[in-house]
Amino acid sequence: MAKDKLPENDTDLFRDMMSGVKPLKVEERIQPEKPNISPHRRTQTPEEQIESDFVEFAHATDVTPEESLFFARTGLQQRLLKQLKRGDMPVEASLDLHGQTIEEAGKSLTLFLE
Repeated sequence: MAKDKLPENDTDLFRDMMSGVKPLKVEERIQPEKPNISPHRRTQTPEEQIESDFVEFAHATDVTPEESLFFARTGLQQRLLKQLKRGDMPVEASLDLHGQTIEEAGKSLTLFLE
C-alpha cells in the first residue's frame, strides 16, 4: 500500500492488511463427549446432607469470652426479646460441643437443630 493513498475506513484498512493472509488448514476436530445428565435430581443421603449444610466460617473473627454477641430478626416481639436477654425462658434442650472438631460439631449441630 502506498503511503500517499490511505483507505477511507476501517473495513478497507483491514482488508488491505489481510490481503496476503492465507487461512489455516482445518483439521478434523474431535467432538467432546456430552456428559450423561440425569433429568432427575440426585437425592443425598442424610450424612451427605449434613456435610453440605454446615459451612465453616473461616473468615469470621474470633470472639473472646468477655464479648457478647446479639442478633435479632425484625418482627421479634420486644417482650420476648427482654425475656430472652434476662434468661427468663426455660431451656428446652442443650448441646455440648466440647472436644469435637469443626466437622463433628457441624454434624451434631445440624442434627440437633433438625
